[in-house]
Amino acid sequence: MSLPKLLIAIVSCERDRWQHTAIRETWAANLNGLADYKFFLGKGAVADDEVSLECDDSYYGLMDKALLAFDWALSAGYTHIMHVGRDTYVHVPKLWAAALWEIHYAGNGGGSHGWNGGYCGAEPDGKGRWAYASGGAGSWLTAHAMRIILDSPIRHEADDLMFGWALGAAGIYLFDDPRFSKYGTHLEGNQFSLHLSRGTGNYNPEWMHYAHKASL
Repeated sequence: MSLPKLLIAIVSCERDRWQHTAIRETWAANLNGLADYKFFLGKGAVADDEVSLECDDSYYGLMDKALLAFDWALSAGYTHIMHVGRDTYVHVPKLWAAALWEIHYAGNGGGSHGWNGGYCGAEPDGKGRWAYASGGAGSWLTAHAMRIILDSPIRHEADDLMFGWALGAAGIYLFDDPRFSKYGTHLEGNQFSLHLSRGTGNYNPEWMHYAHKASL
């Protein structure tokens, strides 16, 4: 059996390119050959670790940016992807050790389905919406899951909602896992990802450096 090929796909934009350095200097320097990473922008890619996609580079382009990033990852032969923002800290060795390889879709579902790790219910809520992983803490997807999302007619400007709704409708349910952390300043215990923003638009790349020092 061949080893998985993992990509950490970092959603960004030309406006926020200056924030990429914090990731390069912290967790992206600690991959240990276990994964690759790329920043995905709608335009303005300059460095070797950046990819420009032909889509709107604003918030309203997040859906298209995600779909085009999936196309890119599948074309490059990746078997798994961790879809995160430029304000997410990822400890790749811990993520690799978590051995999520057989789980098609995982992330932080908000705790409403239990915090011990488990699949969300096989029924949507009263409005027909399926459980989804909070985008800030990251979404874990297999190549199979990415293809389902690409083929699904379900679209939403919020990419994380789209992932859960498209997959749920296809019979693939979120594995709600608290090791994807939505809040905090550094990783604790066996956590492997952490959303660092403190509210919409409130992010300082120095928090990435603090998280790295405190999480080693």
